[in-house]
Amino acid sequence: MVNSINSAYGTANDSLSESTAGVLGKDDFLKLLVAELKYQDPMDPMKDRDFIAQMAQFSSLEQMQNLNNNFELMAQLNLMTVSFNTVSIIGKKIVYEDDSGQTCNGIVTGVNFSETVPSIIVDENEEISLEAVLKVVENKILESSGLAEDDSNTEGVNEDGQ
Repeated sequence: MVNSINSAYGTANDSLSESTAGVLGKDDFLKLLVAELKYQDPMDPMKDRDFIAQMAQFSSLEQMQNLNNNFELMAQLNLMTVSFNTVSIIGKKIVYEDDSGQTCNGIVTGVNFSETVPSIIVDENEEISLEAVLKVVENKILESSGLAEDDSNTEGVNEDGQ
C-alpha cells in the first residue's frame, strides 16, 4: 500500500517538474489532490479538515491567477489608452523639457509607436518621450493669449491686414 502511495506521488511529482520553470498551476494542484485521494489508505482516509484546507488553497490559487490575468489585461488597456491619448495631441503645441533640461515648445507632428511606450515627434524632427512633456496647449489658446510665436511676415501690412 505504501508503494502505491509513493508511486502516485512520484507520478504527480513527475508532472509537476514538467510545469513551467517550477511554477505550480491549478492543473498541477488538482492532479496532486486527485492522486492523493485516489491512493489514500482506506483505513486512514484524509481528514475532512485537511481536504477542506486543500480545497481552500486550490480556490485561493485560482483567484490569484485570475487576479494576475486581470492585472495584465489592465496594463494592456492602460497602454492602449496612453497610445490613443498620445495621438490626440497631434497638431497641438506642447511645452517640454529637452535632454539638456531647457524648456522648449513646438508642435506635435507625429507619434512613434516602435517602443513599448509611445514617443512624440515635435516639429517633424525631434523625438521626445512623453515624460518630457510639461504642458499641452491648444493652438487657438496660444494665439489668443499672445504666447504663440509669430512666424508670419507682416511687412507692408497695416493694422487692418491690408
